[in-house]
Amino acid sequence: MDKSVYVIGPKDGPFKVGHTISVLRRLTTMQTGSPVRLFVHFQRQAPSGTPAKDIEWRTQQHLKAFHLWGEWFTCPLERVLIEVEAAFLYARMVPNQPLRRVISLEQIKLRDDRRRSGMTRAEWKARTSDEKIAARAAVA
Repeated sequence: MDKSVYVIGPKDGPFKVGHTISVLRRLTTMQTGSPVRLFVHFQRQAPSGTPAKDIEWRTQQHLKAFHLWGEWFTCPLERVLIEVEAAFLYARMVPNQPLRRVISLEQIKLRDDRRRSGMTRAEWKARTSDEKIAARAAVA
């Protein structure tokens, strides 16, 4: 069965990015437990050869800065739609390739900064974001 990627949420957010066989069934299930009205803001069937879960994962990776909990994100709807469209575009550009192996430029920079600092992975993760930014400036 073909799965679709969807964005569901209230008009002003937060928004859930996920994948399912039946978007209508997912909306109905989610609406039952929600005190506010939910809407389907986006739904599209995954292209053949690309699993919907990979497109969902890629979208969620690009929205990490807005992560609320689970698959929910607090950012403008336009940003969510841009990221999900970008994930679909990427899937069309490199068909039949796993999208999960692609890491962002930011992840590569952080990895390289950690290696140059001489810290272990555990030491690096224990630092705060401000400390990481300061370390990046000092190393660069």
